[in-house]
Amino acid sequence: MCNKLKSYHHLRKALGISTSDISFLYKRFVEPDDSTHHVNRLNFIYELQRARHLRFSDDRGRIFAFLGHYSVKSLHPLGCGALFVPADYTKTVEQTYIDAAVRILRNNPSASCIVLASVQHPPSSLPPILPQASPTAFGRILDPGKHQLPSWVPDWRLSEGTILLAEPICPHYAHGDSTADIAILNEQHKPVLRIRGVEMDIIESCSRRLMSRDFFEKRTADRPLTAIELLWRDVCRLDRFNLDDTYRNGQATFFAFMQTLSNGCVQSAGHRGLPYHDIPDSVWLRKAARYLVDSLGASEEVMADGIKAVTDVAESEDDDDRWSRWAASASEGRVFARTRSGYYVLGPASMEAGDMVCVLLGCKVPFCLRPVDGRNCFLVGECYVHGLMKGEAMEMLARKEIHERTFDLL
Repeated sequence: MCNKLKSYHHLRKALGISTSDISFLYKRFVEPDDSTHHVNRLNFIYELQRARHLRFSDDRGRIFAFLGHYSVKSLHPLGCGALFVPADYTKTVEQTYIDAAVRILRNNPSASCIVLASVQHPPSSLPPILPQASPTAFGRILDPGKHQLPSWVPDWRLSEGTILLAEPICPHYAHGDSTADIAILNEQHKPVLRIRGVEMDIIESCSRRLMSRDFFEKRTADRPLTAIELLWRDVCRLDRFNLDDTYRNGQATFFAFMQTLSNGCVQSAGHRGLPYHDIPDSVWLRKAARYLVDSLGASEEVMADGIKAVTDVAESEDDDDRWSRWAASASEGRVFARTRSGYYVLGPASMEAGDMVCVLLGCKVPFCLRPVDGRNCFLVGECYVHGLMKGEAMEMLARKEIHERTFDLL
């Protein structure tokens, strides 16, 4: 019933039906079949992520309450490895979260991607970008009284309502065949995570924070421009939707735009149990084009510039598998951005112009970092960056077009 109701967005909202509360409990303590997307539950961090919406009388319980879950001892390749996290109530909430993150990373460095992907900072919660970070300003930024947790440790008390782009079954491989290279420094005070990777670009322009309803808007007399059109005009800086403008990787700019907003539609394949990389791009382009035609109607630009022609292939598509569903799921609570060299980015709500887009070794999705001073950075959050999700950065590194560097995440 929950699966059926997911496609009835307005009905659920009007009647206050929270299907996620029910699906959260579905087979909650039954180890999942490897052939389904529920295999994500074998990852302890993923389980903590799914529980962010729950209420606890003691926030240390956000870790300790799940120490009996099967994911804690799972040796599945998608898991974090067998963990030992003691339920020590003599520690503060902050010490509890830091201790858990450090233990997981020391136990299994390959878990660094999902640990970092679980970080969710509310908008404007991180220190702003400083044009010239003087020693005095740098000291203020590191004031432990203002920021109790390192930026790279998930604060499980906060829930921005966003899904994980880098969920365990996610087929992205921005890292290519690289493995995580990390070290934890200054562990006795406020630990710093040292990690290797490459800096790819700088954020130049960001949208407002997106909401799921943005993807269900249709052009009307009262709404001459939909949210999608405003993003295309204001962030991409383009006028008419078309298939002629070319993105930096040679694909159509329209395709890059729509794939970015939907996280590449990876959830569509995952929920249907299909091998993502066996699905041709033409399938995702048709879904995006159908959405646009449905939203804008038989407008001159859609009819004249080839968008409508893409949709003329006869194939079945139910409400549960429309582009709007996957875009709303991926983009809700995030911002759409463009970098200086033209990459399209779906990033965290706290992302700002001037932040760096980086690919970290061993991490299947790119990350947004905020430079502070030299190699010191704050972790802003995970990203989808079209043109960097299939190992392109590692290929550029191998050709020596870019260079590896060290980031110290404060």
